[in-house]
Amino acid sequence: MLHDEVCVSKSDSANRCIIEAVHLKNFRNLKEVYVEMGSGVNVLEGRNGQGKTNILEAIVLLAGLKSFRGGRFQTMVMSGQDGFQLEARIRSEEEVHIIQQSWSRKGRRISVNDQLIRKSSALLKIFPVVFFGPDDLEISKGSPGARRHFLDEAIVLCDPEKIHTLRVFQEVLKQRNKSLKETRERNLDKGVLRVYTKAFVKAACELERARSEFLNEFSEQFTDTFSDITDGSLSASIRFRTQIGELNEEGVEDLDERDLILGTTQKGPHRADLKICIDEKDVLGRASQGQHRLIVIALKIALLRRIEKLRERQPLLLLDDVSSELDSGYSKLLSEHLLGRGSQVFATTTDAHAVGFGGAEINHFNVKSGLIEKRAHS
Repeated sequence: MLHDEVCVSKSDSANRCIIEAVHLKNFRNLKEVYVEMGSGVNVLEGRNGQGKTNILEAIVLLAGLKSFRGGRFQTMVMSGQDGFQLEARIRSEEEVHIIQQSWSRKGRRISVNDQLIRKSSALLKIFPVVFFGPDDLEISKGSPGARRHFLDEAIVLCDPEKIHTLRVFQEVLKQRNKSLKETRERNLDKGVLRVYTKAFVKAACELERARSEFLNEFSEQFTDTFSDITDGSLSASIRFRTQIGELNEEGVEDLDERDLILGTTQKGPHRADLKICIDEKDVLGRASQGQHRLIVIALKIALLRRIEKLRERQPLLLLDDVSSELDSGYSKLLSEHLLGRGSQVFATTTDAHAVGFGGAEINHFNVKSGLIEKRAHS
């Protein structure tokens, strides 16, 4: 356990957020792992299927986010076991937090410094985490839903209180769609639907306002970050495709009539999109696989910068399979950029030297068959 090792002292930088150690039991292929992390760049190296990504997934759960793999908790339990336990010692400013999570058939249990908490979203306020993995390429080249998910998660990471705005909209949208279906199928009076529509318009406007306010400065940070990691060889931009102009309380009746035809809400924040361009050209259908990866990495690093500015705290950056599909030149630029930021970074790769993760300033860990071992500097 990590409790006995807690000692509060001032960290290297007043706004840094550091995972000092993790203790994982029966989580996927990790029978029992205890490891002390470095405050800079930590590279988890090993062949595919050894457990590198499982360590990152555990950190994401400890931060209060949903698993980037999706699925139920029982699928995360090691074969033959009844449950899993996750624990981390987090230092930020002059505070130390011991975060514990466990899952068994009896349910999920979360505690911070031995105090039980009811919702994992409370953890978002303790230490922010920005994760990048192969599936995140969908943000750049996939459906609008992937881009909306990135945007909304980014807003919540920058301001955890905004999770209420997002949840209210999701609930109101669900209720209105149900009312549309019932009104259409059972030929009900439209009075109840009108109430839900007004609530929907209000929640939609609040969510779109939060998105627009976030993107006002984030778009510039993304452009600057993309230029940094490509050494200025490419330019990129991002803007919001919104439908909020078509929603207002005066048009509630017209809105209801249009949506009743299909029985679902056709316009609103759940249909919005982000337009991403490289050298002023839309990346959809044009960018290479490597360029899509650069875009998403730039989005994640720009988000890290935005969180740091708004919350005055450096978040952790998790990079899964960072070497895949990046040429050696861009890989080197990326690693140099990460080393210069001063944030704590966790990166998984099959070949650390191929992406420029070498040198005494980097902490190397070998991961094999669910076991992790710190490697001496070469």
